[in-house]
Amino acid sequence: MIDAAGVTRLLGIRARDRGIVSVYLTVPLDPAQRRGMPAHLDDVLTQSIGSGGDAQAWVRARRFELPAIRREVRAHAHEWVGQSVAIFGYARRGLLEAIPLRGRVRERAVVSGRPYVRPLLAELQRCPTYAVAVVDRRHGWLYRVTGAGIEAADHVESPTVGSKRFGGWNGFQTYRNDQRTRRLARQHYVATAAALTRAVGADCGPVVVGGHEAETSEFLTLLAPALRRRVAGTFVVDSHTMTAARVRQLADEVVAQWADGQERRLATALAEQATGSMTAVGLDACVAAANQHAIQLLMVPDDDVRPGFTCEECGVLAVAGGACPACGELTVPVDDVLEELAVKVTEDGGNVQLVRGSVAPIDVAARRRFPAPG
Repeated sequence: MIDAAGVTRLLGIRARDRGIVSVYLTVPLDPAQRRGMPAHLDDVLTQSIGSGGDAQAWVRARRFELPAIRREVRAHAHEWVGQSVAIFGYARRGLLEAIPLRGRVRERAVVSGRPYVRPLLAELQRCPTYAVAVVDRRHGWLYRVTGAGIEAADHVESPTVGSKRFGGWNGFQTYRNDQRTRRLARQHYVATAAALTRAVGADCGPVVVGGHEAETSEFLTLLAPALRRRVAGTFVVDSHTMTAARVRQLADEVVAQWADGQERRLATALAEQATGSMTAVGLDACVAAANQHAIQLLMVPDDDVRPGFTCEECGVLAVAGGACPACGELTVPVDDVLEELAVKVTEDGGNVQLVRGSVAPIDVAARRRFPAPG
């Protein structure tokens, strides 16, 4: 599974002959369709080669990289059932790496001077590592969900009162039991919140809380403000019948809705700031800001491709071809300038937010670190 360190490592791989092949496939659930995966891979490659790219690079890839990728798909497709997978190959560096993904991505193949990573950035954004707390009045189960699966992080068990079936004198004992139950439940929630704080590390993203609605609501009020701000949402589950798989299924749905909300809020905020000096709107403006190393946050469509140009001498990007405005060398075409833009911002230490086309009210936009010159 991919993480931020893995993306950084892939971005460090370069090929002067532009021969690195990146393939994104989705493995079907149907066994009959899986047996046809090598042929399906050929269809994806044929469509990608026909859509453009460096013809000479594809000729070399057909001889060296593509046979190894076909063997990888034939040998391991059964391990990726129902998943998308990213495969990177470059024979000269001995690179052949397959990365299963949690989300579904568009199938494509790209040959270029480095791995094609924009779908991986979307994977990190929409399928983050996160924590789950399932609580009732006596127990607290803490889980950590990563690309590798769900694992138990901690379990908090607290005392409670005995049976309340016997009311005692005029129900006085029932009243005392109710009061003690409330007090013990509150102490239990405080202990569970403390354990959750310890379990949530710096590399963990949002937090999801599950249980019965009354119990999760009370638990949320006892979280520290910093931890409460990280709560993506809640789900209802019966702690007596739950399984780890069921917890992950319900929590994944909450995180997916949270990620969609993040995209919408960002897109709306950038649209409202479109006329400000700290915002770049449109592909031309964002490319210019990236060449100035000025982008703090970039928003680009997650599944769009725009041709463009780059200078191989100084790395400047351009929407139109011709002489490089920085060094005067001739620029060379690139199949997807949005990919180059996202990588440039990432390498400059900025953040990249991939958004679905149906979400964004504006096309490509960025928040600048400093105002544009002039």
